[in-house]
Amino acid sequence: MNIPIFCLNLERATERKEYIQKEWINKLGFNINFWKSYDRRDIENNNYIYQYNKELAEQNCGRELSSGEVACATTFCMLYEYLLNNYYEEAIIMEDDIIPLISDKKELFHTIDQGKIEFPLSELMLLHRPRNPHGVSIKHEYHSLCKSPCWGNQLFYINKAGLIKTHNILKTMSCPADAPQRVLAQLDVVIASNKPLCDHRWTGGDSTTYIGNSFRGTNRKFIE
Repeated sequence: MNIPIFCLNLERATERKEYIQKEWINKLGFNINFWKSYDRRDIENNNYIYQYNKELAEQNCGRELSSGEVACATTFCMLYEYLLNNYYEEAIIMEDDIIPLISDKKELFHTIDQGKIEFPLSELMLLHRPRNPHGVSIKHEYHSLCKSPCWGNQLFYINKAGLIKTHNILKTMSCPADAPQRVLAQLDVVIASNKPLCDHRWTGGDSTTYIGNSFRGTNRKFIE
């Protein structure tokens, strides 16, 4: 299967790029394109690519977005525009702080193939370990339909229909980058893998946090 893979990477986070190169490209053989993430420092210096809508953000989220959230939404929006403008029909998108839970790249593509069979109307497949494993229903062998979105953008597949809908939401700059999942989930087009293909090692859960060139344990938990 020849689905393009894009890894979001902040230019100054060289240690993360090295980790993806080592674990995903060298060991597993993935062909990954690195996509330059927008830096929150630029947002803090009022260098916006898209106009941040503070009032709409407060209406949608009940609060303002952090500079990091605006930068992250900007990064995804720029990538989605690139994919749509260059006529991509589908893509796999990953963040640069994830650890593979697979030993063979064929497993990822097989999981996506099965998702297309089990849920032919699906537009977005979450392939990472979900933060909220209880927000799914209608379980199939490989996937479950998301009724309440399993937040996060660590590793996912998206097709053109999903790209269009997600981009239209994100370009308002009024919600975090993973918020469009809620809208898509209400349309029964978001599914989650029953066997996560990666783990998120930067923040959250009882997993570990990636700092510098090593992994260090943490007890931080997600706020439900």
